[in-house]
Amino acid sequence: MNQPHLQEEEYIDRGDPHAYEVRDELEDDLRDRTSGWYPTNADGSNTIWRYMDLGKFVSLIQSNQLWFSHRSNFEDPYEGRYSKEVAEEIQREKWNIEEPNDEDSAYFIDNDLDEYVSCWNMKESQSAALWKMYVEGDNGVAIKSTVDQLGEAINLFSDPEFDRDIEFGKVEYHVTGEEPRGRYAPIFTKRDIFDFEKEYRVVLTSYESLDDVEIDGVKIIDGVGIGVNIDLDLLIDDVYISPSAGGYLRDVVERLQSDYGPDYSIEQSTVYDHPLIES
Repeated sequence: MNQPHLQEEEYIDRGDPHAYEVRDELEDDLRDRTSGWYPTNADGSNTIWRYMDLGKFVSLIQSNQLWFSHRSNFEDPYEGRYSKEVAEEIQREKWNIEEPNDEDSAYFIDNDLDEYVSCWNMKESQSAALWKMYVEGDNGVAIKSTVDQLGEAINLFSDPEFDRDIEFGKVEYHVTGEEPRGRYAPIFTKRDIFDFEKEYRVVLTSYESLDDVEIDGVKIIDGVGIGVNIDLDLLIDDVYISPSAGGYLRDVVERLQSDYGPDYSIEQSTVYDHPLIES
């Protein structure tokens, strides 16, 4: 099919405070011709968790940077993409293509945007399933924070050469083929087989290649990830140590706190404690 090109459309003034909204409308019009779908943000007081192995925690504390991974690195092949069913519906309903083929559908399935994602679990209590998924063996921790604290703690760099956008919101879960349509829909929706994750996301979108972008103090690996500066004192309320970890891990976490200074409380997870043991 003759695919439309963004550069042939209306000029976007990047100095306009609503430039990204204009861009969203143009991109939606070019592909799915649906505008206005945005992720739902959570109440600022909602508790969020991030589970990680010890190496990632050490990197976070030492670098003061929160790692955003490129969507292509996620295991789920639907990450950031429409399903084939929706891609075909878009072609039939919006582009009058009566018999979509796989080549055309491939264009509508993938939005081709460079999206970098920080994933959190939005739940009041800990998750035994996520301890097992994200912490290898005993060497890991869970960071406890809130939606508001995460937003306030991110120090998003401003650089005229880096054309980017950032969005916060809850992931919506759906049956395959019934996902919403819109600029942010593919990256803020997942199949309902993942609904146990109760995910909250921060998505950083780059509108250009990061190969030649250099920003002091910011780690950028094009197509892999971006380290975004973070105020750890604002971000972290508590650090929970893996429920099966020995005392050595608490010593490591305490030493990191002593050496690098974030003010957080340290708790041992009790999710596997015997019911007769007082927490």
